[in-house]
Amino acid sequence: MNFGFDNTPEGFAFFVEWRIGFGDASPTICMEATSAYSIPLAEHWVEQGFCVNVVNPAKIAAFAKSELSRATTDKADAKLIARYGSVMQPPAWTPQPQEIRELQALLRRVEHLLAMERMEQNRLNTATPPLPTRSGPYSSPWSRNLRIPATTSVAMSAVTPA
Repeated sequence: MNFGFDNTPEGFAFFVEWRIGFGDASPTICMEATSAYSIPLAEHWVEQGFCVNVVNPAKIAAFAKSELSRATTDKADAKLIARYGSVMQPPAWTPQPQEIRELQALLRRVEHLLAMERMEQNRLNTATPPLPTRSGPYSSPWSRNLRIPATTSVAMSAVTPA
């Protein structure tokens, strides 16, 4: 039997009703951590009273290797995650406070911006030839015979990055 639901509040509610239909007194749901996609779903299930295990994908991959599992279909992966939850009994997941999640999101954004700045600096360094200086030989072939008046050289060295 194939089963699916949308990653929306309505889809979450549909899943809860479907899951309750099995009649478990204390249902446990084991899921793979997929950052932005898994957190809202896990939070919804915790609010509905489910015990939720959010597991690092590397742990599930290691478990699959230990079982010599090679199948990588969605259905096989779902069964593998269910087996992992049953055998390994990972700890129950609890959502972090909103303030912590907001700080983590801000830190991730700062890290992304710093990485973008490094990439742009690298592009700038490789895209522009070195500027000639008055005191030594020119490093660019196109400017070896170029003579720059002293006043221009001083102005250029004032804007040359260190």
